[in-house]
Amino acid sequence: MYLEYCIYNNHISDYSKELDNVFKAIEYGVDGLAVPTHFFLKIKEVISDTVELAIPIDYPMGYTLSKNKINAVLNAGKIGADIIDYTPNSFYLKHDFSKLKNEIKTCLGICKDYDMTFRLFLDHNRSDLKDLTAITKIYYDLGVDACFPSIGYHHDDFIDNVINAKLIEEKTNMPMVFNGYLWKKEQLDEILKYNFFGVRVYNYEILV
Repeated sequence: MYLEYCIYNNHISDYSKELDNVFKAIEYGVDGLAVPTHFFLKIKEVISDTVELAIPIDYPMGYTLSKNKINAVLNAGKIGADIIDYTPNSFYLKHDFSKLKNEIKTCLGICKDYDMTFRLFLDHNRSDLKDLTAITKIYYDLGVDACFPSIGYHHDDFIDNVINAKLIEEKTNMPMVFNGYLWKKEQLDEILKYNFFGVRVYNYEILV
């Protein structure tokens, strides 16, 4: 199982302290780090190549124009990102899905050129599970590498995230990265039993 420490949602006021947190997360055995682009540039040169680095694209709203998203993915490749975490435009998702598909195809092409993994945020809070499952099957056929069951910007309900991640994974074969809010070691231990493709944590201390 892929274990990841994420600081997308953190307000970073002390970069030295946050860098210390990152190294502690690595010490406790994470496989990857999910960091905002400006922080990525600070840690890229001091992090071992064995730890993968993910960058968010248009997180958390997803409303940026397609050309800007595509440029952001291209720039992420140029600076050496390993993983793209992409937020789809909810308007295109509901009203112009063909445009969204073309955008994703272009981003996937860039990821292939730069040897990056492409992951995508679903949003079970705004979508019917049946519709979300159908859409995820399309993402899988397009070549998306993995999905998150939710945006993960707010403290998503732990149980809802588990249920939706498991159902979507079983019905679509899409690898799922659990990103519900975990605040206790006991919760992490419980999640590991579900054998998801990956688990994202926001507090390195629960890894101890």
